[in-house]
Amino acid sequence: MEYGTVKPENRAEEKATFSLDEPADLRLLPYEEIWVTLYPFLLSRGYKLRPRYHPEWVPSWTGDPDTFAAFFSEDGVQSRPNLIDAEGADGSKVMLKRVDLEVEELDISLYVSSKPRSDDPRNCCVPILDVILIPACETHALIVMPLLYEHVHLPFRRVGELLEMGQQLSKCLEFLHENRIAHRDFCYYNIMIDPSRILPEGFHSWAPLAPPEGDGTSIAGSSGGAGGLCDRINTT
Repeated sequence: MEYGTVKPENRAEEKATFSLDEPADLRLLPYEEIWVTLYPFLLSRGYKLRPRYHPEWVPSWTGDPDTFAAFFSEDGVQSRPNLIDAEGADGSKVMLKRVDLEVEELDISLYVSSKPRSDDPRNCCVPILDVILIPACETHALIVMPLLYEHVHLPFRRVGELLEMGQQLSKCLEFLHENRIAHRDFCYYNIMIDPSRILPEGFHSWAPLAPPEGDGTSIAGSSGGAGGLCDRINTT
């Protein structure tokens, strides 16, 4: 099995103090290095990570005299611990999550994603598209999910939209409880939206206000949001 290796010069420096006069070091953080290691393996499974995680990655801002260039670069966008975006073999955008096999998250996720539960119209849990066993790792696996949108970036314009959201969430809780599942973290951060009809052209996985390929202004964090009718709520 081929593994990727992180270039020493691509590792972010650990700083004891931070200054507003100096830009953040947007090279690879320690928790991101596993994705560089797994890059060739995931590619063989049909999942392509962003250029940032390619073993031969050269930061696009290298040599740029602007000390804040990384802040406006797509490959300067860092992922979150245990979560990474990817492109499937069919061109679809997905999210990969590294899950602990000692907890019940994987079992429960597969249970609600399997028939006949997946056919229940009340079931708006995030579907599991694939499960990837990590080579030489007995403690964790990767689950593949569709790329969803944070609901906070799609402001409600009508009372009916808010009521529709509440109805979908209450029915999903009913579905979970009927299947003897307690969510225990049904909160603001775990409510997502299927944006396929609202944002048909897509969006950047880690910069929701930016286009799929990203651009300097919106990657840096522009204000505002995309308006539109909420299509389908998903809970994680």
